[in-house]
Amino acid sequence: MFSGFASMVKKTFVFIAILTLFPAAVFAIDTERLLTYKHWYVQAVAFDDGTLACEATVQGSTESFSIWTYADQTVELQFYLENKWFGESETYNDIEVEIDRRGAWDLTDAVFYKNSIFFTLPANNWDTAMELVGEVARGNRLYLRNNVGADQAWFSLSGSSRSIQALAECQNLLNRSGGW
Repeated sequence: MFSGFASMVKKTFVFIAILTLFPAAVFAIDTERLLTYKHWYVQAVAFDDGTLACEATVQGSTESFSIWTYADQTVELQFYLENKWFGESETYNDIEVEIDRRGAWDLTDAVFYKNSIFFTLPANNWDTAMELVGEVARGNRLYLRNNVGADQAWFSLSGSSRSIQALAECQNLLNRSGGW
């Protein structure tokens, strides 16, 4: 475990408890930072529609890679690329993700929107989804490639193990709350 973990859990629990006391319309978007470590941060997020999520993000200079988890067990990857513009309408295409040259993960029908690429990990194959998240936690570098294998961006995963652990604890708190 890491120092400050109990404090993080307590802060997250208080944050979630406050969110359940007020109607969702009160909040446009609210966040509670749970961990900042190396280039990573982990936070609890409340959206204006009442959706609650946990987010682990690694920041680059003009890019970021995030893992989002939601109360319904959905796990979503987001790649933000400041220098790319995919348009105002959602489009779909395949992407590849590779961690430490271990072999590419083919992610089909990723959503391209504005400066971001989104991919929801398959709920019907939870073990495979967690295998990918586990590779992120153990990895040093994540490569994002387009549908023909050309590099688009890479992200340092230094500090990912600690950050993924904090993301899992945040998710556990969402699970214990009974949903929103």
